[in-house]
Amino acid sequence: MKREFDDFVLFAEKGLSSARMVEKYLGAELFHERSGKPRVEGAKISLSDTCGVTLLAVLKGEGEIGVDAEKTDRVPPAPLKDIFAWTRLEAYCKALGRGITPHDVKNLTPRGIVAEEEIDGLAVSVCVLRPEGRL
Repeated sequence: MKREFDDFVLFAEKGLSSARMVEKYLGAELFHERSGKPRVEGAKISLSDTCGVTLLAVLKGEGEIGVDAEKTDRVPPAPLKDIFAWTRLEAYCKALGRGITPHDVKNLTPRGIVAEEEIDGLAVSVCVLRPEGRL
């Protein structure tokens, strides 16, 4: 599946690894920064692999992007109220280039969320962070 949005393109496919998704849709090799954030030459991306479904979000323009997915029937950690609150927070932390912490669950308010939807039984959130002063 390929979905075009104003700020990014989202690919979702069952049964492909993250590296194969990047190779198939971008014709590039996947590598990771020291922080673990995925990168490809010439593009800003984020990946999520949940329950056999791999999601690849590719940013259009400047900034950073994060994507996260969880099964819709999973119970989010307290005090998060629903599954989208969890994926929203995870996508935001991925866009920041770091993992989520217990402190984040209690204190962080995500911004830059541009899409939330259900795909193949997964709650999916995408976050785009633009450079300061840019929309």
